[in-house]
Amino acid sequence: MKYIVIGISMLLFTAIAQGQTVDVKDNKILVDGKEFAMIEELGCGFWDPGCTYYIRNSKGKTLIIIVRRSFENTFYLRFSFSGGKGIAETPFPALNPKVKDIAQMIVKTNLIKDDELNEDEIQNFVQAHGTFYSDIAKSLNRQNKNKQKEKEKEKQ
Repeated sequence: MKYIVIGISMLLFTAIAQGQTVDVKDNKILVDGKEFAMIEELGCGFWDPGCTYYIRNSKGKTLIIIVRRSFENTFYLRFSFSGGKGIAETPFPALNPKVKDIAQMIVKTNLIKDDELNEDEIQNFVQAHGTFYSDIAKSLNRQNKNKQKEKEKEKQ
């Protein structure tokens, strides 16, 4: 009986969580038809790696800046949270993400709660994703600089 109650509770929770409808209209992220946050995109042409998304609360305060980036033919998203709360990088949520894909990602990860950043979820998000792509790029740049220095020493 205990397992039946737990199973039904899990099913109900899953149904409620998956029941959220996320849409974007007039630069507003709507969850189940209610305004959740605002989203603005700049420079977002097809496959534009410099595309930037600004996620703002209802008062216009920027909460998250998301930038499309590329490294070694891999596209990813770099999340910067206001107030120095962290930076995280994730692979694209879709082949060529649209503003709605970004909005769904923000809602599903619970990064915003009660019109402000959800600090617990941001901490989890930053720890889970880290800065994988930037770390690799920095490492490769250091290796290339060291190789160049070695070649210069050999020429002398």
